[in-house]
Amino acid sequence: MYGRFLLALPLPLLGDIMIDPAIRLAVAEFLNASLIPDQELPKVENILQRMLRLRDAWIPEIILFALAFFPVFLFQHEWGAGAVSSWHTTAKGLTGAGWWYAVFSGPFLRFVIYRWAFRYFIWSALLGRIGRLHLTLMPTHPDHAAGLNFLGLAQKHFGVLCALGCAFAGREANSRLFEGAESQELPSGSLGRLLRSIGWVNAGAAEDC
Repeated sequence: MYGRFLLALPLPLLGDIMIDPAIRLAVAEFLNASLIPDQELPKVENILQRMLRLRDAWIPEIILFALAFFPVFLFQHEWGAGAVSSWHTTAKGLTGAGWWYAVFSGPFLRFVIYRWAFRYFIWSALLGRIGRLHLTLMPTHPDHAAGLNFLGLAQKHFGVLCALGCAFAGREANSRLFEGAESQELPSGSLGRLLRSIGWVNAGAAEDC
């Protein structure tokens, strides 16, 4: 629980300060380094406008908010009344702190996670669309990345989101302590979270290669 709210929540909230400027510099570098031919500039402008509209759209935010604040605690054994009391549950049900976490703190953390997943999707889509253009790349560029090494530098700023791993680790710890999951097991939910985490890390590593 401490890891979720001392690391997993504050650092992604600070991500806007670190990641947004890096993305803007990376996009500007495409133009400053003359990687985009003049005939492709209108396409780039159209791509950027579409990505900005998607980023600033309110419908995705509402959908993410609804998904985050859906009362999933009603279907989790961790939040049910049990014989052993904890900070969030007693034999009679949720405590005041438990209700606060279940109704507000937990959903808000999920909203932050979903929002950054959506932002990362937009960033990936932007790079994918630009990558399909006829870029002016130089295989012999001294950065050993055909002139695209600046993307790796921008990608490193997403490292602050590794703090979200504390949320996944905390959830797994609770499943062991409160839901009776065996430590030898790797349930499908854990496997999914593991694969997603590996994917995020590999995405950053791939940009650095």
